[in-house]
Amino acid sequence: MKTSRKKRLHFSKIYSFKRGKGTSKVDHTRIGGPGFSRVVYVNEPDGVEASLRYENNYVRTTKYTAATFLPKSLFEQFRRVANFYFLVTGILSFTSLAPYSAVSAIIPLIIVIGATMVKEGIEDWRRKQQDIEVNNRKVKVHKGGGVFDHIEWKNLRVGNIVKVEKDEFFPADLVLLSSSYEDAVCYVETMNLDGETNLKLKQALDLTSSLNEDEGLKDFRAIIKCEDPNANLYSFVGSMELEEQQHSLSPQQLLLRDSKLRNTDYIYGVVIFTGHDTKVIQNSTDPPSKRSRIEKKMDKIIYFLFGVLFLMAFVGSIYFGIVTKDDLEGQPKRWYLRPERANIFFDPDRAPIAAIYHFLTALLLYSYLIPISLYVSIEIVKVLQSIFINQDINMYYEETDKPAHARTSNLNEELGQVDTVLSDKTGTLTCNSMEFIKCSVAGTPYGYGVTEVEKAMAKRTGSPLLVNGEEYFEDHINKNKKSFVKGFNFDDERIMNGNWVNEPRSDVIQKFFRLLAICHTAIPDVDEDTSKVSYEAESPDEAAFVIAAREVGFEFFKRTQTSVSVNELDPVSGRRVESVMFERLSKNGREYEVETREHVHEYADAGLRTLILAYRELSEEEYEVFNQKISEAKNSVSADREAVMSSDIAIAQFRFLERLLLVHGHWCYRRISSMICYFFYKNVTFGFTVFLYEAYASFSGQPAYNDWFLSLYNVFFTSLPVIAMGVFDQDVSARLCLKFPLLYQEGVLNVLFSWRRIIAWMVNGLCSSIIIFFFCKRALDPQAFNKDGKIAEFQIFGAIMYTCVVWVVNCQMALAISYFTLIQHIFIWGGIALWYLFLLAYGAMPPSISTTAYKVFVESLAPTPSFYIVTLFVVISALIPYFVFNTIQMRFFPMYHGMIQWIRYEGRSDDPEYCNMVRQRSIRTTTVGFTARSLARTNPLNSSARTNPSNDRCANHR
Repeated sequence: MKTSRKKRLHFSKIYSFKRGKGTSKVDHTRIGGPGFSRVVYVNEPDGVEASLRYENNYVRTTKYTAATFLPKSLFEQFRRVANFYFLVTGILSFTSLAPYSAVSAIIPLIIVIGATMVKEGIEDWRRKQQDIEVNNRKVKVHKGGGVFDHIEWKNLRVGNIVKVEKDEFFPADLVLLSSSYEDAVCYVETMNLDGETNLKLKQALDLTSSLNEDEGLKDFRAIIKCEDPNANLYSFVGSMELEEQQHSLSPQQLLLRDSKLRNTDYIYGVVIFTGHDTKVIQNSTDPPSKRSRIEKKMDKIIYFLFGVLFLMAFVGSIYFGIVTKDDLEGQPKRWYLRPERANIFFDPDRAPIAAIYHFLTALLLYSYLIPISLYVSIEIVKVLQSIFINQDINMYYEETDKPAHARTSNLNEELGQVDTVLSDKTGTLTCNSMEFIKCSVAGTPYGYGVTEVEKAMAKRTGSPLLVNGEEYFEDHINKNKKSFVKGFNFDDERIMNGNWVNEPRSDVIQKFFRLLAICHTAIPDVDEDTSKVSYEAESPDEAAFVIAAREVGFEFFKRTQTSVSVNELDPVSGRRVESVMFERLSKNGREYEVETREHVHEYADAGLRTLILAYRELSEEEYEVFNQKISEAKNSVSADREAVMSSDIAIAQFRFLERLLLVHGHWCYRRISSMICYFFYKNVTFGFTVFLYEAYASFSGQPAYNDWFLSLYNVFFTSLPVIAMGVFDQDVSARLCLKFPLLYQEGVLNVLFSWRRIIAWMVNGLCSSIIIFFFCKRALDPQAFNKDGKIAEFQIFGAIMYTCVVWVVNCQMALAISYFTLIQHIFIWGGIALWYLFLLAYGAMPPSISTTAYKVFVESLAPTPSFYIVTLFVVISALIPYFVFNTIQMRFFPMYHGMIQWIRYEGRSDDPEYCNMVRQRSIRTTTVGFTARSLARTNPLNSSARTNPSNDRCANHR
């Protein structure tokens, strides 16, 4: 089956390289030596010589395999110091040192580690699905006899000849043999490799360019010798042996896997590197384990709590050793321990040993000071936050059907702490969709278009908006506006519709637009039905210039080996005539330099990308030297282009960055900061009640609570509300976040996760634990607990104190939340209700299972009014310190988000004077609102650049 007729278009003299000759200065004598040993037998993948077993084309990007998932994932989990600590305590819980059962210690650890491993497994499974999709893509491969058939990418072998068609990805690293163009050139998009949207031009060797049909490849044989697989995307050294002659290969013939064929109907190529030997895979590395500043600081807090835990255990053990030794002297105070018959844990004769054992027991008992579910809760919250970012309709770009895409959830809170925005180039800040809006020709500005930057500057200063010296009105730009043309947003009756011929310097205007129509590498595509011309260009800049020239009346429509043809309006007769590239242009020097510079700076201040055009007559000798110089520049590639595109969060438009940072960034930062502080608060509250009870019990190792009360505190009764807080809480609405951008400084200065704030929450937890323990102890001891005279034994005391803890930490959550949702109500009050249901169900189990909780609720707590009175009194008392502190701070020393909350509460968000007063109360001096361009004007480097003679005639401002 024959292919379609080739496009008859030559590029050999248009472009800056000579076909097949190779201007690369790489030393090809190294081929065959170390590092250059690959031999590829073209079109003979099954031949005897092809028995050199190279990599297959299957690519795997997953982190785990079925065999390595369990050990590798477990290793990842126990690298975290907190998880390793709980593993050690879980192992020790099987010994007699443990103050609780082993099962109650292991089950929470299994739940937490299991949940994290499931998350890891799901993420890796998604990567596996992506691998399957890529490996199963189809490509046309030469099967012999000039017949091509589709096979899957993963089945490609080195030496195969493939046919890749327009807008398809290259399945492996290929050497280009020929293309649909007669000169065997093709356009390649490498955005997946280096982030560049501009197209790259590749060209095959001259001797293979005639392989223009499927049938012509049936007898094609060659041997390619080249470099071994390496990670350098922009270098390639090789040679092709054909008809007993050696021909050098360069990067100009190399087509990389994952790049895309554009603006070319098809190409033929031979596979030289497959699978993990391809340059893009060689260049890729395992993504670094990125951790936010908050998470790193959280580790320090964990270490701090470990220090507190060890200190508590050490002090308690010292005290325990002293009082244990005193049990033999005189009348023992702890006679109930029967010191004369005590085991080693309470043996007065071996008090130092008993103290050491107690230290180990205390380490197990106080482990609840460390939040076991902290890490997995944060991971769940970050994943959900990423989903909300992805689903934000206000960051969805309909034109390209692209929403925001959070590629990783590890750094969500970092979005709220961005101090400086760095950009590598203007194209990154824009949609890279260029429009021709204004121009300055012969010192006269043309174009009435107004940018959003100009409108914003005029609004900020309160001055009228001037365009070309005239006051701008909204309807001015639209009164003579033609139908929309992509890439062209220019409107000026002095230029359009051929009116430029009436301008004082129409000859210069003609040269200006003629230059736009001629000096480029775009390819015209004439529609046979409508005769309309469209252009395929390497960059949107080129396309915009050619389209602008066409719309003004200089229509580029044909390119040959030696000429560029343009339909042009005759300024005398008004008829269209044809002009060609090699007509000489006159020279005007610096006649309009001053005026043009002023206009260029005005356009730049308006946010426009600018380009200065100039021309010069060249002799034949000068022209040849110029081609050679350009040829050298084309074949040299700087190393800074080897940065592989990698982003944590992708947005379709740069304007979405405002909402991403000011709204989602602030919310994520505040939520993560608040939930971590709250985690430590609730664990300090719980852990210190355990410590205080053990101190009250003479550091005997007796836990205040039932084994399962201890185990389920972090997993069930208090974990869901904090997750809801991390996902749904909003201190300030999205509208107010955008209205008061200075709120963002809270994250930049890290005021919500400072050591002062963290310690304050821990102190709050310590106060709550002291109030809970001593108020419960005072209310229940030594009076009778119920009307039958039954006293509050330790199991009743523990159940009541635990009930107070659950109520206090959940009500504290309710006070700390700024924005309630139904889910938060369910989690907060449901957590409390779940505790009562658990106490009822667990207490109904046999005593061998429920132990100290056996019917404690039904028989002891529920029927007793003092249980409810004590709970109510303790909860209110424990929350008063936070409520008073928060009220004073909010009223007299409000943080910035607090001031905005007052605005919302008082309904004054639309009062401009009051809002302006709040805006002025900035946390620190800031340069928000001043552009880099304003600062650049005072840069001495700028003035030196303006005096550079090489920039006077032709400069490209981007």
